[in-house]
Amino acid sequence: MSLLVLLFTYYLTQSPAPPKPDFQLNVSPISECSGNVCVEVNPYIELTDVVFHLAGWNSGNVTPYSQEVESYFSPYRNHRAVLLAKKALREGLEYDAIPSLRWS
Repeated sequence: MSLLVLLFTYYLTQSPAPPKPDFQLNVSPISECSGNVCVEVNPYIELTDVVFHLAGWNSGNVTPYSQEVESYFSPYRNHRAVLLAKKALREGLEYDAIPSLRWS
């Protein structure tokens, strides 16, 4: 019984796990309109596409943009986010899931 009390006391005196940091890029989408046509570039979606490109997603689609992404971001190929994206792709994340994401 005393062992149970000691374990319970130990459990109560432990500090809770620190909260995960809330990471915000503090960037806004860039929009431009001409007549009835508006184009918006969302930095969060662009960053997600870059991470998954470096992870090998859609690697067969070589465009001037993908070549620039590769050239500029290749030093980050072993970044934790890219490694997590590779794992998600290996575990069955479908090809069309990335462009289908909806961001608020």
